[in-house]
Amino acid sequence: MPLPPAPSYAFGPYRLDVGLSRLERGGAVVPVSPKVFDLLLLLARSPERVLSKSELMEALWPKTFVEDANRTQHVYTLRRALGDRPDGTPYIETAPRRGYRLNADVRAWHEGESAASLAPPAPAGPPAAETEAHRAVELVRDARLQPAQPLHPLPVPAPPLAAP
Repeated sequence: MPLPPAPSYAFGPYRLDVGLSRLERGGAVVPVSPKVFDLLLLLARSPERVLSKSELMEALWPKTFVEDANRTQHVYTLRRALGDRPDGTPYIETAPRRGYRLNADVRAWHEGESAASLAPPAPAGPPAAETEAHRAVELVRDARLQPAQPLHPLPVPAPPLAAP
């Protein structure tokens, strides 16, 4: 009996196709090296969990001496390939002195599933308090952009008299 295919992963606008070792964004291939792909795959398999630097080193370079700068360079390359999330936060977060994590809602999928299963859940909408606070901030910002209007007209000084 054949083994089922390995799941692939989707997050944000990205699709991580494990069978083809390919990262896609909106159907277009995002070029990444095999090691950067493996790094992203490790992070996608453990979403929201911080993977320690030693875990990454052992998984990506087993039984091989590799300097930390190599890992750092691969994380940097992955960050550049993914960019930031729509809210401005990075997809790859650093946990100082601990490791890295993928900051995304990762969904596993198998070949043959519909594209609708990859769509992120629809947002429920902001809470009313958040909406009111957002409106208040916009009003203050808009008020700051308007030129100041004096409450009372200032008297215009008389022109100086010409010397005789």
